[in-house]
Amino acid sequence: MRDGSADVQAVLSRQGRYQRVRDNLRVKEVQLDSTPDRRWIICHNPQEAERDQAQRDDAVARLQAELDQIAAARARDAARAKKAGRKLSDDAHRKAECALRDHPTLGRYLRQTATGRLQIDRAAVKAEERLDGKYLLSTSDPTMTAEDVALGYKNLLEAERGFRDLKSTLELRPVFHRIEPRIRAHVLLCWLALLLIRVAERRCDSTWRQIATELGRIHAVTLDGPAGTVVQTTPPSDRATGFLRACQVDPPPRITHLQPARPAPTPTERRYAARGHTRPRSQQRVYPARTPKTSPRVTTNCGTRARAAITSCSASDAFARRRSFTIGSFS
Repeated sequence: MRDGSADVQAVLSRQGRYQRVRDNLRVKEVQLDSTPDRRWIICHNPQEAERDQAQRDDAVARLQAELDQIAAARARDAARAKKAGRKLSDDAHRKAECALRDHPTLGRYLRQTATGRLQIDRAAVKAEERLDGKYLLSTSDPTMTAEDVALGYKNLLEAERGFRDLKSTLELRPVFHRIEPRIRAHVLLCWLALLLIRVAERRCDSTWRQIATELGRIHAVTLDGPAGTVVQTTPPSDRATGFLRACQVDPPPRITHLQPARPAPTPTERRYAARGHTRPRSQQRVYPARTPKTSPRVTTNCGTRARAAITSCSASDAFARRRSFTIGSFS
């Protein structure tokens, strides 16, 4: 829009009402007689217009301060040269003016007079005011509405921003995998992370950088003392609490870990620890002795009399008789 072409000037000079598409987007369609097969759509963003105006005011104020400083320094040097009776050297001030004139952002608001001095170009400032928050789209498709053209262009910007976030914020590249399933899984996880970022931005009505900055100020602090160890989180700010509430996420608990201190060992425990025991013998756990299982099974050398006795007696008597028979057979 700043190229100064005849078509752009004709489009901007046309009067008409804007059609509101969204809260931050208004569109206006213009058709020129010189280009009947092309449609021109002016898009206006009120929020962007306010930012452009604020940035331009800051730039003009900075330029005015720089010019006043150069003029004051030139007058001071002229007074000193006149008092000393020497010739005035204006090379330093010329270099400063040339640096301002060649500045890529501030130079557009300056003009050079016939004497070589720089002044703020009010006409250029006024011309920039006409372009605040505006961008121009053109299409040759007669079936699309102005709203569809504007939203399609914004979706293109969103797609480009998504790829930029994948490469920078989520670090999609470099990929340290060689197997295809792992590479696909890495890309899928990055895409899911991007989806969560967009959901958080829409719910919080803020950028991900601001959300991450506020949530990144919540830390877990470990405190050690004679009573034990406790891990507690720092209280979130009001803005961070609002972000968590908008995303329907519970804030972290105040205390996340609590470990009481172990009691000091007694002299007896220290003496036994020096010997290699973990606790005194009186405090050690004593396991009961295993008793032999009473079973009606007998060995093959019991004999016929042992089998008859087992079938006619109880299990305890059978065990005693089997023992006597066995001992008697070896005697």
